Amino acid sequence: MISPRLHGRRASSGFTLIELLTVIAIIGILTAITIPTVGRVRDNAKKTKVRIQFTQWSAGVRLFKQVYGYYPRFEGTTVASRHKVNGALDFDDTSINDADYLFRELLSGKGAKPASGGGFDFASSEKDGSSTIQNRKRQQFVTFDISEVTSRTGTDSGDVDINVDGAVKDAFGNVEIAVLVDRNGDGLISTADLSSGVTDFPALTAKGNNGTLASTAIKAKIDAADASGNGVRADVIFYSPGRGSGSSTRPVSESDAVWSW
Repeated sequence: MISPRLHGRRASSGFTLIELLTVIAIIGILTAITIPTVGRVRDNAKKTKVRIQFTQWSAGVRLFKQVYGYYPRFEGTTVASRHKVNGALDFDDTSINDADYLFRELLSGKGAKPASGGGFDFASSEKDGSSTIQNRKRQQFVTFDISEVTSRTGTDSGDVDINVDGAVKDAFGNVEIAVLVDRNGDGLISTADLSSGVTDFPALTAKGNNGTLASTAIKAKIDAADASGNGVRADVIFYSPGRGSGSSTRPVSESDAVWSW
């Protein structure tokens, strides 16, 4: 015979419905707190990596100037290609023009266009026989890691938002990245350093059409960088749309973008 006391202990050893629901609610709250935190940590890590990329590329541009006495020109023949790392290449393009390999070929001193038989060939105005070669000595000012170059059969295999091979990308996978140098030598990068025909700082769309970093937001960021309100006190700068805004209809904010200064 089971004593009433023992029977009562066995009956109370399980979870009640209220206790179970409480546990589920706590787990839900912890999950809601943890997942965004993990996402922010990942985004911050990528931002840090992008800034490191920008630092290395900036150093390469400065080294070029030390060797040749002038800043390299990354401007293509069209207005849309000027002041961009990948020229006129847009985030959703399915092919890359030969001229758009200029940034990588100029700073690496090597061909950047994937060759049919393997390896890479020069394709931009840096190719042999061109009358406008800038890196005539074929010096290597920047070493581009494989993680910095798009590859649909390699590092980007399975990524539906990567449509071309051989383009330079940041840690977020963006191929729309801007570069500007102090052309007039006044110690500031401002609208005065924009190429002929360019009236605004290049707007950039994030990978996967994940929002656009507007020219007005870029100008506001650049103007606020110095006490004079006239530009960034630097000789070379880069910026990218970073993580994007999360929507093609919502602009990329200043905090979501990545800036080299």
